[in-house]
Amino acid sequence: MRIGDYANQLYRVAGERDWGVARQRILSIEGNAARIYWGAYATLLPRDLGFPGRDRDSGDPVNTVLNYLYGILYAEAFKALARVGLDPYAGFLHSDRSGKPVLTFDFVEMFRVSTVDSLAMKLLRQGYRPVVEQGLLNHPTRAFLVKEFYRWLERRARPWTWSRSIALGEALYTWASALAKSLRSGSEFQGFVERWP
Repeated sequence: MRIGDYANQLYRVAGERDWGVARQRILSIEGNAARIYWGAYATLLPRDLGFPGRDRDSGDPVNTVLNYLYGILYAEAFKALARVGLDPYAGFLHSDRSGKPVLTFDFVEMFRVSTVDSLAMKLLRQGYRPVVEQGLLNHPTRAFLVKEFYRWLERRARPWTWSRSIALGEALYTWASALAKSLRSGSEFQGFVERWP
């Protein structure tokens, strides 16, 4: 199957009346699509990186970079949600867990590719190699990634339904505001999808 086939399966979940069943089906579809996505991602990376696929617990350079950049993205998403008056701990797809900002986890899903995956791919394909010591990125590597991440947030992206572009950092706040408005008014919410050339 292709990722598009899994995306089409999500439309069938919309009619499910039992939220627990719907949630499990969504997570299953997401997992299957993710395997295809990360397999394709691996084929685009230089072979010397030895990327085995996405594994949050792996200490390989690519997964370590992705983990670190996702951590920065979570912090920015948390701030955006709190700024518009939403509780970052009250989630939808990720079930509530004490002390976990599950709304943040849900919210970042629409920004992962544009903010982290594409940045990591760009850096690694251009020859950047992170230094991992005992499973952790060393200080110069972390400092470099922080600088590059915030520079990348200034990159202009064109949302799927827009005729103009917006800085990625601004998009985080724009979509957090749209989510807050949707939740308060009951209006439809459309997630962020970047239109690629």
